[in-house]
Amino acid sequence: MANKSETPKTGKELHEEVEKLRENGHFWKALKISYDAIAAYINEKNYSSLSDLEGSISLTYRHLFNQTGDKNYLVLAESAAECGIEIAKFNNLENAVAIPTYNLAKVQEEMGSVGEAAETYEDALEVFQKNPPQDHNRPGVLADMKIHAFTCQYKAGDKSALPKVLSAIEELQKSGEETVSKYNYDVWLSGAHIKLAEALKDEDKDLARKHLDEAKKIIDGNADLKLRKEQWEKLSQNFS
Repeated sequence: MANKSETPKTGKELHEEVEKLRENGHFWKALKISYDAIAAYINEKNYSSLSDLEGSISLTYRHLFNQTGDKNYLVLAESAAECGIEIAKFNNLENAVAIPTYNLAKVQEEMGSVGEAAETYEDALEVFQKNPPQDHNRPGVLADMKIHAFTCQYKAGDKSALPKVLSAIEELQKSGEETVSKYNYDVWLSGAHIKLAEALKDEDKDLARKHLDEAKKIIDGNADLKLRKEQWEKLSQNFS
């Protein structure tokens, strides 16, 4: 029989559930739990984490787009990212603006607006360095942001951005992020190589293949990277 006096879960506990469900491919369950997390965070007046949660929701919608190809999910993803920015600004949380801005840039890039996304990535980097996010102020997070930003710049036509991407990958490898979260580190590093492979595939297929192979080594070494494996398999079809 259930204990009626059981203590309700905190916003953080629910947020962790959302992350786990999403990363295991249970996207709709993640979205449903996210509403409970929203209620908990508002009840706790934890508006910084509420803003951060909107980024998680945005990412879930992006995964649904990748799964279905329905661009309406990108509209929802964009709305969630913008909501995260507005919550941070509404509550005067200057150090909570960088991450949702970063999430917005990812959606814009997914939509194919690479020029606009490159500018938004730059905004996110600038805000991060001026007002570092309390829960994400680590060299690994900044390196991951740089990888996305510079890869997007390359896709937007700035070929001088390639050395910057490679330098940012080195920053990530030296950041110590692996000791903080091995999962995040492997997700980010494999993602960096996948993004480069995708950006280079039409211009330098040999170099693109090299980065695709690097991503596979990381993915093969971590059974938890289920979504990354799906992304790798989808991209690798373009190299066959």
